[in-house]
Amino acid sequence: MSAQQFDEKKLERAIRKIKHCLALAQSENENENENEAATALRQPQALMREYQLTDMDVKLSDVGEVESDLYRAKRRPWDQQLSIAVAAAFNCTTLRRRKWSSVKGQVIECATFVGVSLTQNIALYAYESLHTKLT
Repeated sequence: MSAQQFDEKKLERAIRKIKHCLALAQSENENENENEAATALRQPQALMREYQLTDMDVKLSDVGEVESDLYRAKRRPWDQQLSIAVAAAFNCTTLRRRKWSSVKGQVIECATFVGVSLTQNIALYAYESLHTKLT
């Protein structure tokens, strides 16, 4: 059974618990209590076996993607440069996404931000705020 076959909510809960236990084990390692640290490591290892997760799966769970609601048939050069500058400022990546809009009846372009934890959300907010001011 692969990780994709598990209920998504249960999987997310398990990953949060794994992260919490690993953080607890790390803090207990700093306090040099080896028994408590070893105990704190057993639970995440068991959960990782149960859900067939690797260390990389746990690390990648922090990566997220958000898409701007601002779009055009073709993004202007300053708009693209703005998304690149904002992404660099917030340590994430920006992508130009093209997709079909059934409402507009044409292909539209919008900015997408990919980052770790909440950086992509902060970058999106900054981008949309600055874009509105520049427009």
